[in-house]
Amino acid sequence: MKVLGAFIFIFLLLSSCGGDEEDANNKPPSKTAHFYYENFVLRSFSDQNTNLTIKIPECFEKDDYGSYAVNNKWMLKCYDNYSFLTIDYFTKEEIENYFYYYGEEDEEMGDHLEYLLSYIVSKRAANLVESEISQQTTAKNERNAHFIFQSVIGRETDYKEDLLFMFGAVELNGQYFIIQTICSYNSIKFHLTDFKKMILSVKRI
Repeated sequence: MKVLGAFIFIFLLLSSCGGDEEDANNKPPSKTAHFYYENFVLRSFSDQNTNLTIKIPECFEKDDYGSYAVNNKWMLKCYDNYSFLTIDYFTKEEIENYFYYYGEEDEEMGDHLEYLLSYIVSKRAANLVESEISQQTTAKNERNAHFIFQSVIGRETDYKEDLLFMFGAVELNGQYFIIQTICSYNSIKFHLTDFKKMILSVKRI
C-alpha cells in the first residue's frame, strides 16, 4: 500500500476551487459538474440515539440497498454526479472495543477520533486494489467543531476506474461521526470543495 504525501491532498484541494460560479446556472448537470451550493438543502437523520442535520445537494436520495457505508447506517446516492455519501456514528466504548480487538500489541490508541478514522481508512484501503492513503488534515467549521479529513484512492477490481473515498471525522457531544463521500477519482477536482462543505455542515441537534 502506498502512502500519499500531504502535498497531493493539498494540490487536489487547491485545484478544486471554482471560478466558474457566474456560469453555474447555464451548465447542465453532468458527472463532472460541480454541485451548486445554492441547490443544497438541509436534511435531518435520527434514530433512538442521535439526531443530526447536514446540508447536501438536493439530488442525493436515500439508498436502502447499498453496502458501502462503514456500518451501513445512512447511505445516500446522487445519480446526477455519480457520487455517494454515508453517515455513521460510534460511541467511545465502541472505539475502545475496536482498539482492543484490532490494535497492535504495543500500540497506544491515543485520541479516540484519530484512531477511529485511521482504523476505518485502513480497512477501506485494504479492500481496494493499489490503494493510496493521504495524510490527515484538519479544519474547523463556523461552530468551531474540529474535523479530521483523510482520503483513500483505489480500485475495487483491476478492471474498474479509480475511486476517491474522502472521510471526515468529528466528535459532537460525546458521539463520534464518520462522514464518507465517494466519487470517481477523475471527478474529484470538481467535487472536493463541495464534499468538504457537506461534511463541515454536520450538526448534532
